[in-house]
Amino acid sequence: MEGLFETQRGAPLTIGGWPDVGAGEIRYGIEIPKGLSLLAKHDINAEVMGLNDVPPRDRPNVYIVRTAFQIMVGFGTALIGIAAWYWASRRWRRLDNRLLLLALVASGFMGFIALEAGWFVTEVGRQPWVIYGVMRTEDAVTPVPGTANVLYGFSLLYVVLAATLVWLLLRLRHRGPEQAHEHHSGSESNVSH
Repeated sequence: MEGLFETQRGAPLTIGGWPDVGAGEIRYGIEIPKGLSLLAKHDINAEVMGLNDVPPRDRPNVYIVRTAFQIMVGFGTALIGIAAWYWASRRWRRLDNRLLLLALVASGFMGFIALEAGWFVTEVGRQPWVIYGVMRTEDAVTPVPGTANVLYGFSLLYVVLAATLVWLLLRLRHRGPEQAHEHHSGSESNVSH
């Protein structure tokens, strides 16, 4: 997840950046000296194993795992900041801040993206293993024919459900709260007669 290529003591934690597998380094990142050793082993001088000590056929895709991990951590940190901002604004009764309200709306999307990025870290990060050291992914793939049809069927089902949800939400939006209130009030008056 961290994209550390060389095994080293006092390994730095690199925030951001892009992995260069050929050169065996993270480019354009911000390094915090000894940060990875502290996070991984709770000791600033601990040794952290690098990717170069893992056979190439046993390594996951460093680009996907590292990028997904950085997205997950970045959005997670931003969500903590937005939550702190909300509670501070609530404490000082300043909840009418438009920027805060936009950040709160964005936090829903950020949470979803962070969750999905976490799944990418988990699923791509464990490749090429299904069970580490016991079974490789290539050995676990089912030989049963027709599994692609099941995948396509469920994908189609989810597309239809998503389209239905969007259609319903748009219909509610065009209706507006005033019409919804009038409709609700009208149904109550009909019941009272």
